[in-house]
Amino acid sequence: TVNRWARVTPPVSPPPRGFHEMIYDAGSRRIILFGGLGDDPENTWAFDPATDSWESLGPDPLVERWGIGSVIDASGTIHAIGGGGLMARQTGAGSITEMRYSSEVWLGADGEWSRAEDLPGEVAGGAAAYDESRDLIVFYVFRVTALFDTQNGEWTFIDPPDTGESEE
Repeated sequence: TVNRWARVTPPVSPPPRGFHEMIYDAGSRRIILFGGLGDDPENTWAFDPATDSWESLGPDPLVERWGIGSVIDASGTIHAIGGGGLMARQTGAGSITEMRYSSEVWLGADGEWSRAEDLPGEVAGGAAAYDESRDLIVFYVFRVTALFDTQNGEWTFIDPPDTGESEE
């Protein structure tokens, strides 16, 4: 069997975006698209590979956010952790754009999003994985390992090993 790429042209598609997240939901057998930057990244979308079709699932609270650590657990809940974005602010001399990072954690299922307990610090560029045997989300960014217990909704942080090197 040879695997080949095929271009599909669904009648409805999300507007162009980049730096977004996509995650496979085994329960619904769909690919979920959220976050990122683009022309209009304000909705969460689902792609059904069986029908080559997209469906808008509704508002996306992770609009204009990139570098999100995301994973889906056994219940089909997406955990979207941190992320960065550009934020414009006014100063006496005009408007400047700053890079901002987020400590927010969002939970998503069926196009509905809700806030979970925030991380204690702002992060972007982390990665997450799901440990099904312990029902834990493992999140890692810049030497910080955090475990999220999906049963009690609590974070546990594991201190990095002391390498003797200065963090300065």
